[in-house]
Amino acid sequence: MIPNSRHMISLGSILFLFSLLLLFPDICLLGVNTGIKLCLTALMPSIFPFVLISNIIMRLGVAQTIGRLLYPVMHLLFRTSLYGGYAVFMGFFCGYPLGAKVTNDLLEQHLISEHEANRIICFSNNTSPGYLQNYLLITLLGPLPHKIFFILLYYIPVILYGILSGFAADHDNVSSDPFRSGRNLDPSGHTDTFSVKTLDSCILESFKTMIKLCGYLIIFSILSAFIYQKLPICLSFKYFLTALCEITTGSSYLSESAYPLPVKAVCCIAATSFGGFSTLMQTRSVCTNKNISIHKYILARLLIAVSVILLYLTALNLFHIPL
Repeated sequence: MIPNSRHMISLGSILFLFSLLLLFPDICLLGVNTGIKLCLTALMPSIFPFVLISNIIMRLGVAQTIGRLLYPVMHLLFRTSLYGGYAVFMGFFCGYPLGAKVTNDLLEQHLISEHEANRIICFSNNTSPGYLQNYLLITLLGPLPHKIFFILLYYIPVILYGILSGFAADHDNVSSDPFRSGRNLDPSGHTDTFSVKTLDSCILESFKTMIKLCGYLIIFSILSAFIYQKLPICLSFKYFLTALCEITTGSSYLSESAYPLPVKAVCCIAATSFGGFSTLMQTRSVCTNKNISIHKYILARLLIAVSVILLYLTALNLFHIPL
C-alpha cells in the first residue's frame, strides 16, 4: 500500500472515531464499559499470567529446556525447530495473541528463522482452550449437544494447516541439529538469573503488552456497539460484522440470536478461528519484528475460518450432525 493511501486510511479512521465520540456518546459509553469489563473479567485473567510466565521463561532461557522436551512431538507433526515447537505449544494453550508474541520474541533473539516464524505464527496464534470451552461453549451457548465435535471443529483445521505447511516447508529452514540454536543464545538479557530485578522487568513488560491489548479491545468494542445499535442493516449482517470486528462481543451478540444452537456455535467458532480485527491489531502490536508478514497471517486465518465452515458442512452430510 502506498504511503498516501495509508495516510488517508489513518486520517479517515481517526475522523470516524472522533465523530462517534461526538455524535453517539451513549454508544461510546456502552462500548467502553463493555471493553473494560472484558479486559478485567476475560482478557487480564486469561492472558496476563501467561504473558508474565512467557517473559520470565524467555528471560531465564528456560525455553530451551521446554523445547527439548517438546521437540520430538512438535518436529514430527509440524517440522518445527527446537524453539519453534515451544512457540507452537504456547500458542495452542495460552490464547491470542501469545503465540504471535512468543514467535516474535524468538525471532528477535535469533532463535528461529524468519521463514519458520512466518510459517508457525499462522497456526500457533490461537484462542485458549479455556476460552473456547468455558466461555464460548458453556457460558455463551449453554447446553450445546456434540460439544466435543465443536471443539474438534476448531482444532482440526489449525492442526492440519500446521502439518501441511510443515511438509511444504523448505527442509533447509529446519535445523538438522535440534539443539544447535540453544548454543547460540543472543546476549540480550534473556539468560538472566532469577532475581527481584528480573521479575520487576518482566512484570513491567507484561503490563505494557496488556495495556496495548486492552486498548485495542476497548476500541473495537466501541465499533461493535455502534454496528449493533446504530448501523441500518439487516440483523444477520450485524452479527457478521460484530463478530468480524471483535470476537468476544460478536460471539455474545450471536449467542442471543434466534439461530439454532449448532448454527450459532459454528459461526462463533469460525469467527474465533479468524480472530477478528481486534485480535489482528493485537497480534500486529506484539509483532515488532518487521520481517513477520501480517498479510500472510491474515490469509492463513481466513483459510482456517473457511475450513471450519466446510468441515461442519461435511460432517453434517456424513454424520448427520443436526442443525
